[in-house]
Amino acid sequence: MRSLARLLALAFAIAIGLLSGCTKDVSRNIYEGARQHNESLKGTPLENPRAESVSRDEYEKALRGDSGR
Repeated sequence: MRSLARLLALAFAIAIGLLSGCTKDVSRNIYEGARQHNESLKGTPLENPRAESVSRDEYEKALRGDSGR
């Protein structure tokens, strides 16, 4: 009887250890997947041209070739 109780306790402890190890990887994978998804939603500068555009005055100054002298 005692050996059976010890065996069950050992099996339970091993099962808990395995489950906690698996959930650590699953939660990390969910986090990384969500982070990658959020990064992909931001887009590239070509997809979002207004993200880093210059003002109209700076654009015209560059077209004229003024160096600001």
